[in-house]
Amino acid sequence: MQLLDKNMSALYRASTWGWSPTRKREELVLPGMCIARVMDSTAPGQLAGFCTYLIDDEDGDQVLYCYELQVAATARGLGLGRRLLQHMMSVARATPGVRFLMLTTFQANPSRGFFERCGLAIAPSSPDDADYLIMRCPITPTVAATHDTPGHSPAPQSQ
Repeated sequence: MQLLDKNMSALYRASTWGWSPTRKREELVLPGMCIARVMDSTAPGQLAGFCTYLIDDEDGDQVLYCYELQVAATARGLGLGRRLLQHMMSVARATPGVRFLMLTTFQANPSRGFFERCGLAIAPSSPDDADYLIMRCPITPTVAATHDTPGHSPAPQSQ
């Protein structure tokens, strides 16, 4: 929670949403919420970064929704954010039926460019007149994810 507060509280306070640590703590324990944490190897007990996500329904599509992707200032530029995003993409690809990875970010968030470089684009459902954006990236399922899904079969293997 400390990393989230340090990274995001000013953006939340400047937004129409306002900052509520209580609301953020409640979000972290929503049913189905998953968290991936990376600890700082140079500072025992310190969090280098984390992501939180859950599988949800968004406008009739099953999606992996990223609630948080946070990297400590001391760990930025090392590829940790990209690795956390890749982790979520792997989970999404391995989950039958998931069509998109989605997230919400503030218009003023400097990470917006990072998300775009990683393949996310503004979603059709993103409002035009808000201080936030909804972004998404299509998911191509893995063979393992489609194998047990009715109507799908694994791609043939070339010899």
